[in-house]
Amino acid sequence: APGKNREMAEHLRLYHHFTGHERDSVRCEWGNCTRMMQRMNIPRHVVSTHLLEVASCQFCGKQFSRPDVVARHERAC
Repeated sequence: APGKNREMAEHLRLYHHFTGHERDSVRCEWGNCTRMMQRMNIPRHVVSTHLLEVASCQFCGKQFSRPDVVARHERAC
């Protein structure tokens, strides 16, 4: 959810001092995760991978970990 991504980005900035250029490569440090990605993608990664929230296609019910992927799927479903 886009709102949750913004909330996560704010949380990371305020409580974990997660700052820097959006395109900097950083490592996710959630649990045992060591995945590398651009800093701007960390909030979306945390919400979709570590918080384990799912979004479902309104047409077929298939579940996805990210709402933007559901939207893309629904256009073709």
